[in-house]
Amino acid sequence: MRTNSSTCLSLFIRRSWIALIFLVASACSQKPDEVSIADAQKSLASEDWSQAVSISEKLIALGKSTGEAHFVIARVRTRQGDQDAAIDALDAALSSGIPNKQVIATSDEFLSLSQNPRFLMLLEKYEIKSESSSSGSTRIKAGDIEIEL
Repeated sequence: MRTNSSTCLSLFIRRSWIALIFLVASACSQKPDEVSIADAQKSLASEDWSQAVSISEKLIALGKSTGEAHFVIARVRTRQGDQDAAIDALDAALSSGIPNKQVIATSDEFLSLSQNPRFLMLLEKYEIKSESSSSGSTRIKAGDIEIEL
């Protein structure tokens, strides 16, 4: 009977070690340097611009969220006043694909670019309509609701 107990105990210990090794291996397979677009957006929100750009560039190099990553870089460069770099990043974002390209024309964030000829050509290139109409009226858009003043 004692042999049977020691065999069961030995089997239990082996299985426990295997389970422990599996758990450790699983934990180690998640790289601490993995980043997401949410990390870039958090850095942008906290005005850690160099971190936002660094994370975005890493995502672009990995081929992840490239449109959104270029868009984060465009937002940073606009805030820094570097219009050419901002427009280059917007062009890259649009060519990579961003879910809502109209935000470029409607966001106050890019208002400083609105008179830049390169920015206007970019809007035309991607067929993005400016929210101000030819009649001089102003449009306000929030989600599906649009008001013209």
